[in-house]
Amino acid sequence: MKENIYSFFENMSIYSVNFLTWTSAIIAALLALTTIIFSQFNERLIQKISDLTKEIEVYISDVNHDRQIINQKINEIIYLLSNQAVYKLNLFFFFLISYLSGLLWAASGIGYSIDQPDGSLGDIIIISFSTFGISAAFFVLPIILIKFNKNSILKVDNKSRLKFSDIIKYFNSITRVSIENIIKEYIQPTINIKLSYSGSCGISLKQEIPISKISYILEFVSVNNIKQIIKITNNSAEKYNEYMIKPLNKNENNFEGLFDLIRESTHQYLYVYKMDKKELVASFTMDFSINTDTELVIKINEKFKTTPDIQIIDILSSNKWMHIFSEESPNKYNLVQKK
Repeated sequence: MKENIYSFFENMSIYSVNFLTWTSAIIAALLALTTIIFSQFNERLIQKISDLTKEIEVYISDVNHDRQIINQKINEIIYLLSNQAVYKLNLFFFFLISYLSGLLWAASGIGYSIDQPDGSLGDIIIISFSTFGISAAFFVLPIILIKFNKNSILKVDNKSRLKFSDIIKYFNSITRVSIENIIKEYIQPTINIKLSYSGSCGISLKQEIPISKISYILEFVSVNNIKQIIKITNNSAEKYNEYMIKPLNKNENNFEGLFDLIRESTHQYLYVYKMDKKELVASFTMDFSINTDTELVIKINEKFKTTPDIQIIDILSSNKWMHIFSEESPNKYNLVQKK
């Protein structure tokens, strides 16, 4: 093995080193150009996000601030950060080409030294230090580029998704806002349930800020204590998601009974869980803002402190989306997200 490695370097000629020198000049010029362009782009992006954050901080400090304006500015930040995909691709390309060039120069330096059997000690020292210098430049420059272009305080992943924990950190970096108020006043999850004339039923979830890695569990309790529990686990980058209710019993195609059970419920509750830790972060009572024979719109009312019963805990770890807790019809339905 050692003989093969030595033979590889020994047989390296001056022609390959010259060719590497020519190509490195072109590669270095291209890397420099892309670094300048994308570094300026990223710096302007970060400055714009910083300005929007300062505006949000000013709005929040006003007791009578318009929450919709704050939501618009946060969504603008998310949109700007989603455009970082091109920059990140360029950064990956920079890393790949730069590290490859560093390895090639290190190999060529070793081969060039071996190819000079009659070289003086001074020649060996100059070749060694020159090789080390150019290789180190290719290895260190990408690290400096990352340090120079700092990340924004609000993190958006490569699918333009904003984690629930990240939006909490973002608000806390500006001012002290309770998790309950962040959910109620800014995220504002709203559930819409529609019954079609054919009897099919659909559910939609709307959020003013697109939040992923979160589970919403809705509990509807009727007069005779029959519970309808719906779990919507949101891992989408969209602010609006639609689902169709599908029966586990394939012979069933009418959902009027299910719709009426929800519509006539006397108590409505919402439990908000983090998906990653399955941790309860807030609970609320809910109200119908629209309640007709074919449409229900359910919004957050007030926060309340309670310990979820065992049924909620079981559903949290279940793959099923909808559950009815009654002797007549247990665990009948499922949800399928519309594409």
